[in-house]
Amino acid sequence: MDRLAAGPGRARTPPPWRELGGKAYFRLPLSPFEMTITDTALSARLRQETKAAHTRAERRGIMRAFLTGQLPAESYIALLANLHAVYSALEAGLTAQAAHPHVAPLYDPALHRVAALEADLTLLAGADWATRYRPTGAAQAYAARITELARTAPLGLVAHAYTRYLGDLSGGQILKRMVAPILKRTDGAGTAFYDFPGIPDPDGFKQRWRAALDALPLSAGEADFVVAEALGAFDANGAVFEALA
Repeated sequence: MDRLAAGPGRARTPPPWRELGGKAYFRLPLSPFEMTITDTALSARLRQETKAAHTRAERRGIMRAFLTGQLPAESYIALLANLHAVYSALEAGLTAQAAHPHVAPLYDPALHRVAALEADLTLLAGADWATRYRPTGAAQAYAARITELARTAPLGLVAHAYTRYLGDLSGGQILKRMVAPILKRTDGAGTAFYDFPGIPDPDGFKQRWRAALDALPLSAGEADFVVAEALGAFDANGAVFEALA
């Protein structure tokens, strides 16, 4: 069910983290001088500042074949298995941090994709799909980054939720039409990943989700961190597409 139907929640600014462990895309603010609240809507910044990275990701690896309906079915199944690794990490992290002040206003199980991916993979590849389709190193690195954020900097999960879920509700619906010729099916089976039964109004949901995002009282440094992490997310997606080519 659409949790955001009642409107965005409110959040408090948590204590700043000193730094992200491992590979950091941006350093969170360390001093009060960096804690000024940003004036620019974060959703607008994400849309504008990730546009080029989004376009680059769509042109990497298997995506050209996918967008023209020429991707082999085996490659599409491998893509779903890789996405399963990513969404498993994302949804585990979001669920673990669902009460976090930066995550709570945006958390909604209606977005979750793991069960839908498992349904598609079982239908298309059989019950043993997990032993036959292993995630690439790129997908494992992507999932590891998300897991690290869930542990050390939950605000970063917001960037990955934005990149994946809002994409699924937007361009993902275009990709759904490409799947039928790839799978050579006319019954629509194997596309549960693109269906959101708990979100009957995707456009309205996206507006409410962006409003909740913009309502987060983030410092300028924290907003920069989310944008930088979203750029990293698009690069990570592109790396998965390349690994599958």
